[in-house]
Amino acid sequence: MKKLLLALLLLPSTLAFAAKPTVNPADYTVAVHVVFSHYITTFSSNAYQQLDTVIDGMQVELECDSAQGVLLPGDYKAKRVDPATSSSAFFPKHPNGFDIYRLYDLLMPDGTSREFYVIGLGPAVPIGAASQNH
Repeated sequence: MKKLLLALLLLPSTLAFAAKPTVNPADYTVAVHVVFSHYITTFSSNAYQQLDTVIDGMQVELECDSAQGVLLPGDYKAKRVDPATSSSAFFPKHPNGFDIYRLYDLLMPDGTSREFYVIGLGPAVPIGAASQNH
């Protein structure tokens, strides 16, 4: 009986430590328009998600290795993440001035978030051009 009581007393603190930190939607100020979404699997059983997006009028390709499925095209909110604070990202300690190392945290409709690496940049897109094609 004492063991059961101890287990019940410890359960709430265990759940509190296991809970994900809450996401503050006000922190997500970057508008991301997802134009095309890919779910890619490799021969080595690795899978990842790639997004063709428009961010700040620029074509940006994003990649996430923890997502499953194909993300619906549309508008999402995001925040830029400092690569030094991300445990899942590898970026050089002393980057040069001409390569871009950028990470975005996209807010999903259910309130969760996913980290996406920038893996491609393209030319600037005229305002409204992305929404006219899709």
